Amino acid sequence: MKALRRAIQFMQPYRTIVLFGLITTILPVIMELVVPRLMQYIVDQGIRASNMNAIYRGSALMFGSALLGALATLGQGFARAQLSQGIAFDMRTQLFTHIQSLSYADLDRMQTGQLMTRLSSDVDTVRMFSSAGLALLLRALLMIGGSMVMLFVTDWELASIMLVLLAIMGLILRTLLRTTQPLFVQVQQKLAKLNTIVQENLAGVRVVKAYVRERFEIDRFIDSSLDYRDQNIQVGRLMAMALPSLALFTNVGIVAIVWWGGASVIGGRLTVGELIAFNNYLMIGMAPLLLLSNMIMMVSRAEASAQRYFELIDSKPRIQRAATPYLGMDATPVASNGHGAGQSADNAVQERSSQTRTLPKRVMQGRVVFDKVSFHYDNRQNEEDDFAVDDNGFASNHRNGAGSVVHAGRNGHHANDAAMDSSAVAPNGTGRQFANGAAHDPAINGIAPNGTAANQYGTNAVEVLSQVSFAVEPGQQIALLGATGSGKSTLINLLPRFYDVTDGAILIDDVDVRQWAPEVLRSHIGMVLQESTLFSGTVRENIAYGRPDASMDEITAAAIAAQAHDFISAMPDGYESIVEARGAN
Repeated sequence: MKALRRAIQFMQPYRTIVLFGLITTILPVIMELVVPRLMQYIVDQGIRASNMNAIYRGSALMFGSALLGALATLGQGFARAQLSQGIAFDMRTQLFTHIQSLSYADLDRMQTGQLMTRLSSDVDTVRMFSSAGLALLLRALLMIGGSMVMLFVTDWELASIMLVLLAIMGLILRTLLRTTQPLFVQVQQKLAKLNTIVQENLAGVRVVKAYVRERFEIDRFIDSSLDYRDQNIQVGRLMAMALPSLALFTNVGIVAIVWWGGASVIGGRLTVGELIAFNNYLMIGMAPLLLLSNMIMMVSRAEASAQRYFELIDSKPRIQRAATPYLGMDATPVASNGHGAGQSADNAVQERSSQTRTLPKRVMQGRVVFDKVSFHYDNRQNEEDDFAVDDNGFASNHRNGAGSVVHAGRNGHHANDAAMDSSAVAPNGTGRQFANGAAHDPAINGIAPNGTAANQYGTNAVEVLSQVSFAVEPGQQIALLGATGSGKSTLINLLPRFYDVTDGAILIDDVDVRQWAPEVLRSHIGMVLQESTLFSGTVRENIAYGRPDASMDEITAAAIAAQAHDFISAMPDGYESIVEARGAN
């Protein structure tokens, strides 16, 4: 239960709500424990003594305790809703923020479906436990403890019998918890695999139909869905075996009480009211045990989800920020704010609304030097399904391509301006060439050799780049041409430090890119990616995605340069037209 105990840290910003919820959980339990005593009073002092006043007083007190318990339960429900939703918000925000900090090298090892499952299903499972599960667990423990105290107060001999039965039932529950928790880890892994298949199919539905692969995709989905179903059936069968055992011991306890208690009443050691009270306390104590058996599934599932959540949270990005990052000339520091477990949802929203994203201007001259750069991709296969390479996932989106263009900024202007400028065009031709005044080819060497390498990235990994050296002066344009897989896109991805070099160094303005603040470095590099991506929002917002502060004139100029202005203008709302994710509409 280490992961669930760790998840309790997310309750810290909500201490007031937790305290209120604790009070409104304890109060109804006290009211329920009072009722059997009131019943004993009504029977012994009212019915047997023919005293109507005692009956009235006892009945009024029972009604009052029931009303107070109901009001407390209502308040508990409000507290649970606010607490659980706040925890879910904080967990999702922390996890999403962490995912944004991961590098290409990290994302290459993860499946989109796995990340989606952690952000949705796993977080929601922990939320359900923090809402209903934790309150019910606390209530059950209080009911069991309180009823046992009242049982011993009523008759210690009968209570001793029940204590033995409770110990046996507790042992059954403990064994059940230890057995089911690993099974629920497998359940969540099966669900993540199923989600990955669905996500891949929906993302590539046009390819599926173009190649008539519907039947293959259906079979793949059915196989994964059957695995998920069978894993859940295995858990269900285990629970089905446990519940009858607990019910059997409950009935054994009732029979023992009837036999021993009946003999005690006949012998004059107990009154009828005391026996009724004892039976009521017995049921109050036994009912939570049966409830706990059902909660084992919730606790085991929540522990498995919490483990998967913190497994990802604890993964350290391979691209690490320098201890004292370089911000460029005449730059002001750039704040890097994150949202962690110690910050409440309300504070996060306030921080986001007050935070302004201001990056320093004119801090980069634009001289780029590749100094004996070597690189190869991580060739390791993770032992767990959670971080297996995705067939249609991140790896395939970052490495391949037919050509790349580098446009170094001049006099400190943002290279994003270059991305909106149609002047950065690769020349026609074949082979590796320099454009716009580059002297000769030998300045670039070592692309896509046939050698192998072995270091922290894995053994026998084929080097994509080996001892590559060249320089690009500010304002100079070069084009890298070559066959697919020759290393062009890889070289470009190293420049903004999407990956770190295996050997050598990349310098911008004579500063290693590993020393630059990542947000400053990337804000001065304009990239036209090989795969177009549209986010849900307006056309204007998509064009200005890399330059949120771009003026409308700049956005229009970029659209004209891309020969998109005419059809955008023909849309009903022009640049304010809504675009669905991936341009589905």
